[in-house]
Amino acid sequence: MNSSLVFPKSTWDFHVPNAVLMQASSSRNYAFLRGKSGLIIYFYYLWSWRHNPMYRRYAEQYVEEMSEWLYLEMPIEFDTGITGIGWVIDHLIKKGFIEGDSDEILSDIDARIIDVFSSSSELSFFSLLSIAAYCEQRLQGGGGEKLRSLLSSVFVRLLPFADASSEAPSPATFDILWSFPWVLYLFGEGMDLGIEESLLRERLGHYRSRVENLLSEETDGCVGRMLYLLASQVYPDLPVPKFSESDLPEDISVHYGAAGLLLLMKLWGRGKFPNSEYEWITSYIRDFIKEYPYYLGLSVMGGHISFLDGTIGAAFALEL
Repeated sequence: MNSSLVFPKSTWDFHVPNAVLMQASSSRNYAFLRGKSGLIIYFYYLWSWRHNPMYRRYAEQYVEEMSEWLYLEMPIEFDTGITGIGWVIDHLIKKGFIEGDSDEILSDIDARIIDVFSSSSELSFFSLLSIAAYCEQRLQGGGGEKLRSLLSSVFVRLLPFADASSEAPSPATFDILWSFPWVLYLFGEGMDLGIEESLLRERLGHYRSRVENLLSEETDGCVGRMLYLLASQVYPDLPVPKFSESDLPEDISVHYGAAGLLLLMKLWGRGKFPNSEYEWITSYIRDFIKEYPYYLGLSVMGGHISFLDGTIGAAFALEL
């Protein structure tokens, strides 16, 4: 089966198959984790790392397409909808990849999210987490009082879900969308922003014993590492859970596998683990990719561009 590659071997040591860009050319899915926004953020970062203008041209092409095809009535969720896209746009503006004022560019998305929250009393747990993640990104240096008020209301509505999540068993295998660690992280970020501080401090204090119990149980190694990485942002003196190379899953995607763990470690684990751990996870992913370049290009992604389940997320984790 042909697995010819877009980029020459001399450019970098992880290759995106032609199939990925072929799928991107016809896709109108601009969601972050399951669509082309993930490809946009990947190419902008690759350009900043490699200084090759080709990568920036790809990113700018997809941004221009998105500005023409984006519709505000898409789902609210972070992985498939408007909150994830808004998060990406704001992140790229703050990083200097895109020029413009976030408050102006994202005013329609802000209004859409506020309207959805205000008009529905039955939003799902994941929808509320998605809105919280978007608001916290926007409020890092901007966003305004409307988003602060929205985030405060979101936290109040999140509490019953968060309590239930804290009592639920941990997943049997790694899943980067496991809700409980993200609750801890988002609540911690909310406290840092000065929003519902007393409420969040009380709930985080209540959850600490549950975190310690989960970390002391015989949980899957990658599951325990994910909980530790996100919970340690709130409880910095947690003991580091045991973890070994044998704990790595066969899956290498961001969603269920080694790339997700590597991404979390690079974002929140610097200085906490020896370099050898990063090295053997990186080698594990690269060895897998070397054997199955075409398989990773299409089959894992189900024929779609996907940061979460496909090649792009794994490539980003390796390069970060």
